[in-house]
Amino acid sequence: MKLIEWNESLSVSVDSFDMEHKELIKMINEFNSSEKSKIDKIFEILDGLIHYSDFHFKNEERFMKQSNYKFYEEHKAQHERFISTINKLKKQYIEGRPFVYTKINRLLKTWLIEHIKKCDKKYAEHLIKTYKH
Repeated sequence: MKLIEWNESLSVSVDSFDMEHKELIKMINEFNSSEKSKIDKIFEILDGLIHYSDFHFKNEERFMKQSNYKFYEEHKAQHERFISTINKLKKQYIEGRPFVYTKINRLLKTWLIEHIKKCDKKYAEHLIKTYKH
């Protein structure tokens, strides 16, 4: 079962970022459909998701910085908080704390959708305006 379904409301109208968002969604859905009992597979997916998120965030941040995006620091801080939170949850999962799998799923879904719709669309509009001139 897919946790997140890509649709046009998630598009930021920048093809490269939309492609990266689609890849993140694919990885989140893979995590969601993984069997909780297969710990090694879960960690493999989660590590891949963390690394890909970091790659994607660095791409976004590079363009924001190059275009003098005024909310760059705030946006970057959100990325850093996400990576920090997901790493903390991963550690809790390793420790065997209850309900962490569900917390990770909830974070992945709600954070990504809200971040794309509220923050990424805002900077994407800035990029489009900046590079059209």
